Amino acid sequence: GDHLETGLEYVGIIGLVDPARAEVPDAVAECHSAGIKVAMVTGDHALTARAVAARVGILDHERVVTGPELEAMSDEDLTRAVEDIRVYARVNPEHKLRIVEALKANGEIVAMTGDGVNDAPALKRADIGVAMGLVGTDVSREAADMVLADDNFATIVEAVRQGRIIFDNLRKVVLFLLSCNMSEVLIVFITALFSPVPALSALQLLWINLVTDGPPALALGVDPGSPRVMQRKPRGTDESMLTGLRQRQIVVQGALMTLAGLIVFFGTEYKLFPVDSPAHAQTMLFTAMVLVQLLHAFDFISDTRTVFSPESLRNKWLLAGLAGSVALQAAVIYAPSLQRIFGTQPLGLADWLAVAVSVLVPFVAIDVIKVAGARRAARRDAA
Repeated sequence: GDHLETGLEYVGIIGLVDPARAEVPDAVAECHSAGIKVAMVTGDHALTARAVAARVGILDHERVVTGPELEAMSDEDLTRAVEDIRVYARVNPEHKLRIVEALKANGEIVAMTGDGVNDAPALKRADIGVAMGLVGTDVSREAADMVLADDNFATIVEAVRQGRIIFDNLRKVVLFLLSCNMSEVLIVFITALFSPVPALSALQLLWINLVTDGPPALALGVDPGSPRVMQRKPRGTDESMLTGLRQRQIVVQGALMTLAGLIVFFGTEYKLFPVDSPAHAQTMLFTAMVLVQLLHAFDFISDTRTVFSPESLRNKWLLAGLAGSVALQAAVIYAPSLQRIFGTQPLGLADWLAVAVSVLVPFVAIDVIKVAGARRAARRDAA
C-alpha cells in the first residue's frame, strides 16, 4: 500500500482512434452500386470492427463473426454462411485463408488485401491478391497480384473501374470493325448481282477501311467510359466478348449500314438521284459508305443513351477523328490529283443531300433499335 499513488485529481480521459480514410465510405458505396460485396477481415476486437465497418458503410444489419466462432464452424457451415457475413474480427491469417476458400467454393471472384508475412497464403489463393506497397512486407508483395502504391482502398475501386472501361472499349472496337466490314462485304456482293461494273473500286474499299476503321477505332479504344460503368453488376467469368446478343447486333447494324449504300446505288441506277456518269454514281456510293461508318462509331459511345444525347460528345478523340476523316474524304472528292487516283468526281449540293438522307435513315434506325433494346432490358431487370 505504501507504493500506491494518492492524492490524484481526475482531469480527463484520452481516447485514441485509427480512423478510416475519408474517401473509403464513398469507395465502399461505389462497390455496392457495382455489385461488389465488401467484407472487412481484421484482428481487432469485435466492437471496434463493428464501429469502423458501420462508419464506412460495410456493415448494416449483418452480424460480426469472430475468430473463435470461425474455428467452431466446419468448412461446409462456413461456405453456407460466408455470403451473409460482412465483418470478421479477432481473426488470424489461417482464418483469412478459410474465408477465401469458402467464398471461392460459392463461385465468387475474390480479391483479398494483406500486408503481413502470414497473409501470403490467402493472397496467393485469392483470385486477386492485393498487397500494401507502403507498409506491406516483401513476402506479401511477392505473393500478391497487385500492389497498392498508396495503400488506399479507393485505388482498388478505381482499378475495377478502369478494368471495366478497358473491356468495354475493346468490345466497342471489335463490334465497330466487324459491323463495318460486314457492310462492305454486303454492298460489294449485292451490287455485283445488279451491275457488271464494280460499285466500288479496290482502291476505294481500301480507303474506306483506312479512313473509317483507323481513326474512329483508335478513338473508341481510348474512350473515357460511361459515367454509369460502376452502376452495373459484374459480368460473368464465362461471358464472351461476342455474346449472342452482340453477334446479332453486328448483323443488324451491318445490314442497316449496307442499306445506306443500297439507297444510293439503286437511287442512281433508277435515276432517283440524277448522275451524269458511272464515276459520279460511284463517288456518291463511296462517300455514303464512308460517312455511314464514321457516324456509326458514335453508336458505341453508350449502350443505353441515344446518340443525340450530350454524352456522345464526351470523346474528344472521336470528334477529332470524325473531322479529320471527313476532311480527307473531301480531299479525295475535290482535289484533282486525288480524283485521278481514286476515280472520283466532285459532288454538288443535291448529291450531298441525297447522300445525307441515305446515311441518316440507317443511322437513326440503329439508334432507335439500341435505345428500345436498352429500355426493354431495363424493364426486364426491374421486374
